[in-house]
Amino acid sequence: MKILSLLVLLCAFLVLTQTAELGKAEAGPGEEQAEAEAIEESHVAKRAVYCPSGWAKYGSRCYYYVSASYTWAQAENYCVSQGGNLASVHSAGEYSWLQSYILSRTRGYPMTWIGGSDSEQEQYWFWSDGSRLSYRNFCAGMPRSNTGLNCIVMNASGCRCWFDYPCSYRYPFVCVRK
Repeated sequence: MKILSLLVLLCAFLVLTQTAELGKAEAGPGEEQAEAEAIEESHVAKRAVYCPSGWAKYGSRCYYYVSASYTWAQAENYCVSQGGNLASVHSAGEYSWLQSYILSRTRGYPMTWIGGSDSEQEQYWFWSDGSRLSYRNFCAGMPRSNTGLNCIVMNASGCRCWFDYPCSYRYPFVCVRK
């Protein structure tokens, strides 16, 4: 009796397997592609931008303001430890949002480190995240060609523009991550 039950179960399994394979063959390539696209879409949804607690989202990136005063290198190191870099700014809109974000966190416009530097070669500015420094918001007369002024601080002067300052100065900072 046990052998007979085992054979019945085996036959049922084979019939179900063949039926499933036949159904796939009859479905045609269009339905298989639709199924593959549905699977791919579910993976895309998982890649949507999610900002960790305490971080703020703007566009496709997340920002985090740190009120503690660090040197530029210490601030960059901290941001890297959080999975990002000091903030890079790529448009006037993004800069305006960043200023508003800092205002919401501090109720003011404190001078704040961002990721710009020309420490590798004077007057060749770059962002610490490796992106191109194409948007600039330096104050009048900035950047200066003094070799000791290699890091960008934002919200400088009444214009709240950028100064190049010694990287050893201590300021709060903003991290960014994708």
